[in-house]
Amino acid sequence: MSNTPRFLVATDLSDAAGKAIDCATMVAKKFNAEIILFHVFEVADVDPYANKLLTSNFLNREIKKQLQQNAQQIETKDGIKTSCLTKDGELFELIAEAVVETSADMLFVGTHGIKGVQHITGSFIAKAINGANVPVWVVQKESEIKSLEHIFIYVESHRHKAFQNNMLELALKFNAKLHFVFTDTPTGFAIVQMVDDLKKKLDGKTLDYNIHHLTEEHNWQKAFIDLAAKENASLLVINCSGRPIEKYHEEIITNRLHVSVLCLNADEG
Repeated sequence: MSNTPRFLVATDLSDAAGKAIDCATMVAKKFNAEIILFHVFEVADVDPYANKLLTSNFLNREIKKQLQQNAQQIETKDGIKTSCLTKDGELFELIAEAVVETSADMLFVGTHGIKGVQHITGSFIAKAINGANVPVWVVQKESEIKSLEHIFIYVESHRHKAFQNNMLELALKFNAKLHFVFTDTPTGFAIVQMVDDLKKKLDGKTLDYNIHHLTEEHNWQKAFIDLAAKENASLLVINCSGRPIEKYHEEIITNRLHVSVLCLNADEG
């Protein structure tokens, strides 16, 4: 991350968005980051004059007022520089645009979680992740916002690297234990090489880590969540490696544990 990271938080003032703001605030304290509360007034498909009326009505003014109050509360209570950004137009295009415009280092979004599992492909969360060129932190409405102690990283060994610089930075800031969970057995040559490389990069660092290998090939995602449940995971991590969110990611993103999920969208090493 940059010296003064910027966290963009998409909010519609719902309970889920409120949890995303709380999570961004917790992380911002550790990174001395700025927070930008972002809201989109979706413009209806009507004539320009009607759109002007819609975007200047009482409800929109009240939403802007509430955003400003939220920003002021964060600054006063937590000492975090916080600003607001609103735009009129199509939600998903504008989220991607706002990430670039604000030079955001991370995007935080809220979701109603497992209730929307059948709709996540093509839904708000999927489109938000797919449209952003920064890591996306997904927080469920039911998520407990607490300091990170155990970070579980889902490693699809055939798709991306196990080691991530941002994971190391996050673990060090929170003094958290990293759990690398491979979807392949430890006997293959490629896996042995990956694990050896991982150990070389982590050994000597002032943090604890563990390496796991999943055996339930029929449902790696469920096995990953079950393992995370045993260790009371604080954060789950998946790497989309620049690819669109796929259906098999759904079970992790909307996990039954209500643990927030950090979606990385590129490999780094």
